[in-house]
Amino acid sequence: MSETAYSCLSEGESFSEGTYSVGGKAEGQLVTSRAAYYIKDFAGEPHTIIKPIPVAVTPMKGEVIASFEQANIAMSGATQVEAIAELSSYLLDVFDSLFSETAPLGPEPARQLDLLQRYIGKP
Repeated sequence: MSETAYSCLSEGESFSEGTYSVGGKAEGQLVTSRAAYYIKDFAGEPHTIIKPIPVAVTPMKGEVIASFEQANIAMSGATQVEAIAELSSYLLDVFDSLFSETAPLGPEPARQLDLLQRYIGKP
């Protein structure tokens, strides 16, 4: 992957005091322990970031899981870059789908949309 669809915190920064630790791996390397990042923009996408989206990155059986735990949304990839890029794209898909839904949303989708609207702005 030549470009990433997100930007993240620098190594050593954290987004939730005492909850996550940041791994010392460079972009594109496999993470060996749980790490924490923010999605700070959606490169090439018209959506805006209202506030950075906290992402937990966890290695699991030969792949990396990136999750926005508050929204109960996760995606995987071979590297942390791929996993975060997949999550970034999927968050926009979920946001757009829930935002444009005309039928009443159930409790969990309504909760997810409410949460996502605190982080993601429409173009």
